[in-house]
Amino acid sequence: MNQYEKFLNQTRKLRPIHKLEWQLLVAILLLFTSGILVSLFTHDWQNLDRTGALIVIVGIFVAWKDLTGRMNSIEEMVKINLLKAIPQTSSGGLLSQAVKLQAENLAAEQKRVLEEFLNAVRKRCRTIECLILAMGTFLWGFGSVVPNLIVASNA
Repeated sequence: MNQYEKFLNQTRKLRPIHKLEWQLLVAILLLFTSGILVSLFTHDWQNLDRTGALIVIVGIFVAWKDLTGRMNSIEEMVKINLLKAIPQTSSGGLLSQAVKLQAENLAAEQKRVLEEFLNAVRKRCRTIECLILAMGTFLWGFGSVVPNLIVASNA
């Protein structure tokens, strides 16, 4: 398994692999923990709802950064550089045509690998955005309901 395949396998898992992903995870865990602690100390579980709203704001910020949109410009830049790397031969010699054909085949393979790689990263970014927003929305909507039900059932 080469390095490219290892990275593709990592992108399919939900474990953080990039610095930004670790920062998001730490921020969400800190918000969630602080919401639980404040709710416990104040005996008011609406604070957990407010934590959910803050997590939604984090998710909106991530979506606003438009990481997948930035990948489109990177992809275009790399494709242009790949095309520039193909030798432009004016002579019709057999050797120059063979070199050009080999360079075109290599460029086509590199484009395919690039597209596959960027699609995997785009999908990962969208998944992270969706998970953050879904978790924050759930917590915002039901953050006080679940603890209140647990407290009511114990009484």
